[in-house]
Amino acid sequence: MTESNYILDNDWVHERQRFDALERNLDTGTINALSDIGVSSGWNCLEVGAGGGSITEWLCKQVGLNGAVTALDLNTRFVGVLDYDNLETLEQNIVTEEFPEANYGLIHTRFTLSHLPDREEVLNKMAQALKPGGWLLIEEPDFSTEKADPAVPASKRHLFESGMMTIKELHAQRGFDRYLGNALFGKLISLGLMNVKAIGRTPTVQGGTPESEEVALTMEQLQASAMALELIPEQEYLAFRSLFDDKEFYFRGYMMTSAWGQKPQ
Repeated sequence: MTESNYILDNDWVHERQRFDALERNLDTGTINALSDIGVSSGWNCLEVGAGGGSITEWLCKQVGLNGAVTALDLNTRFVGVLDYDNLETLEQNIVTEEFPEANYGLIHTRFTLSHLPDREEVLNKMAQALKPGGWLLIEEPDFSTEKADPAVPASKRHLFESGMMTIKELHAQRGFDRYLGNALFGKLISLGLMNVKAIGRTPTVQGGTPESEEVALTMEQLQASAMALELIPEQEYLAFRSLFDDKEFYFRGYMMTSAWGQKPQ
């Protein structure tokens, strides 16, 4: 990805904490998909946008010393601390640079393509880097599901809607695709992949819980960018942020879709 388009800063002081929260929320779904695919000993895997490194580490353990894992990211400060003999970590811009030359049995990426205006080109590069019979697993969100619970007081529901409209505008200005998850199944079909599957997961979350920490930290990080838009007063944004620490606030989150398909033999 390119630094100018990535809406979140991997150098942010609380980014490790945010990655921890995201991994708690998403890793189970990712591992379920990888297990359905059948990743096992000896596989050669590519992790695109390795982030906090939890799935890279899982893959290293799963494929063993007879396999190999390559982890790519613009910022490898988290994944780079992993110590596995079967792991290669590369700091690389996936838009402007070619993938390492290899025929991969698995290529996985999560929460990466939605940030990229050049997402179609990157998706094509990933499909081309698969070996015949190899699998591509893409995981991206669809934010159309986000909504405050009807049981929440109207004032908090309106505050949530106002804050999310600001985030929506911020996404639009950065070229972030808020609905990519809904399109993944068709994109994998159009790439000529077979045995395509897609599963979406949409949690309802209570504020002030470990499940809401991912959103709370994301909104904290986005505050400066949101203020620059001048679409919402600072005090209103702070009140919006506080919803995710409020145990009397509940909301349905984004839908994370895992979609995978296999390159024909």
